[in-house]
Amino acid sequence: MGNTRYGALAKTKNWRQVIALLASEEGTGDQVAAQTLHAARNALLRLQDDPTLAYCGYLLTHFAWEARNQRLSEFLSLIGIASEQSENPARLMGALARLFTKKRFEFGRVNALSEITEETLLETVQRTLSSGSQLLFESGFQEIESAFRAHSTPKGFSVLTTTFFSAFLKRTLGYFLSKEISNHVGPARRFDTPAKLSAFEQGIHRFCSENAKILDQYGRDWYSLHTFQDRINERDARAFLRLALEKISKEIARDGGQA
Repeated sequence: MGNTRYGALAKTKNWRQVIALLASEEGTGDQVAAQTLHAARNALLRLQDDPTLAYCGYLLTHFAWEARNQRLSEFLSLIGIASEQSENPARLMGALARLFTKKRFEFGRVNALSEITEETLLETVQRTLSSGSQLLFESGFQEIESAFRAHSTPKGFSVLTTTFFSAFLKRTLGYFLSKEISNHVGPARRFDTPAKLSAFEQGIHRFCSENAKILDQYGRDWYSLHTFQDRINERDARAFLRLALEKISKEIARDGGQA
């Protein structure tokens, strides 16, 4: 299920409910996902103050904004990525991965969810760069800037936002559920065939994609406001993902996840 980690789930009431849903044939992917995020709410609350989340918000917003103004090269240089490191998508991805390694020392702390946030940002960038007509490894810098420019409208930025959070939810759920799901796979257990496990995982992925759409309007409104103001200040950029995470967490908790 992605982002596999060793160890067991905590023995609290909320995590016991997750385990019970996993064991039950009646526990749908939506229910398991919603209960897992509910059980993980304290970790998600801590992530809202994590410098990694703030930095990823800073990068995500500026990639689109600076490409809009044809200043992406200058922005990459500002964050420490030289022009020769962004001459094609493969080199840019490598440079971003090294940048995050450097930032871990600067931030002075790292945990599973901050790692997931980094990985999600990298996945979102790679998906953005590979979404055009050019193959990922055949593009140059002009294609890189063009790919981000395609997301520099309110509608395009909302796609970038929902892409990020769909991947974030998948990775977060994968991290927690991988600690327990193997206990329910095999003969005389809930997932006694690969088909049953695959259907369950598809339900989890559908939950993530559908619930990420909660942020569609938020992404549109945020980018529209800053387009009107003709600027994105660093404080707002760093707060973007924090506010989005707060919003999607509250909505999922209230609704119990979308069908």
